[in-house]
Amino acid sequence: LNPVFVIILIPLFEKIIWPIFTDGLETRYFNIKCKFIKLTILRAIGFALLISSLSFTFSALLQFAIDCSQPNSVSVLLIVPQVFLLSFAEVILFSIGLNYSYEKAPESTKSTLLALFYFQIGFGNVIAGIVYSIFGFLSVKILMI
Repeated sequence: LNPVFVIILIPLFEKIIWPIFTDGLETRYFNIKCKFIKLTILRAIGFALLISSLSFTFSALLQFAIDCSQPNSVSVLLIVPQVFLLSFAEVILFSIGLNYSYEKAPESTKSTLLALFYFQIGFGNVIAGIVYSIFGFLSVKILMI
């Protein structure tokens, strides 16, 4: 579900949302410019982190609802808003992080900086895999008791 949301959201951000909050979106049919919020890179990162925290809050509330209800009574479709919010924040953070790192880096270090950017993502995925393998094994043991 996450890859589908990311594929949908990237062009939406690139062509519509990001231009509205930065320079304004002008086409043949309409002219939209947000005059109240000037979206800078730090504001966009803060907004994405806020959206991520809302997603994790929604996840905790959903788990609480699952724990307090009868078995098989909570719909699996309730996970869709959580995945959408995480995908939304991922698109903002990843695109802004790449843009900012490439824009601010000196010409001689751009490829190194992008390699480090991708390395940290890979390293984070390895850590997440290790944590999941440890706690996934423990959760299976706890459920067996």
